[in-house]
Amino acid sequence: ELLAGYDVLSDFVAGVVREREASGSRDDGWLDEMIAARDAGRIDATELHFLLMMLFPAGYDTSKNMIGMTVHTLLDHPGHWARCAEDHEFCVKVVEEGFRYWSPSNIYRSVTQAFDYRDVHFPVGAMLFFPTAVAGQDANHFPRPQIFDPERTHTNRHLAFGRGMHICLGQFMARAQIEEG
Repeated sequence: ELLAGYDVLSDFVAGVVREREASGSRDDGWLDEMIAARDAGRIDATELHFLLMMLFPAGYDTSKNMIGMTVHTLLDHPGHWARCAEDHEFCVKVVEEGFRYWSPSNIYRSVTQAFDYRDVHFPVGAMLFFPTAVAGQDANHFPRPQIFDPERTHTNRHLAFGRGMHICLGQFMARAQIEEG
């Protein structure tokens, strides 16, 4: 099923590029920039294909989910809802607090070296899942974590986009999409 899904996405990406090239449209969007980079030799056709394969699904599901969770939360806070419609800077705060409060993704890693932790053995190949939303509810790092407070001072960053070498490359696009939504 996973391979069949991969094939569907691969065919979709190839079709998007073919359609854009056939249309002659050059609207100066990111797809056109990527096609131009390929045409100029800065990336090859394979790189274009796989970049698009990553970009299309990368932000859709998590951004969609985050918008849904934010709207759900704002329905319980009608004052915040009304203020978001008029105050973009407040909306930015709502989105950042939403990332702390909900966190739309989980981080998973595969064990590469067996280890024991608190009397539990983790063999090589075991999958570990780290629910980042739990981190945003830690009272040691976020005062009153169960309270949705867009005006909260964030002295600790949420983990919604990961960290280090695994940080989400699309985090800025995701923020913009969610703030606009």
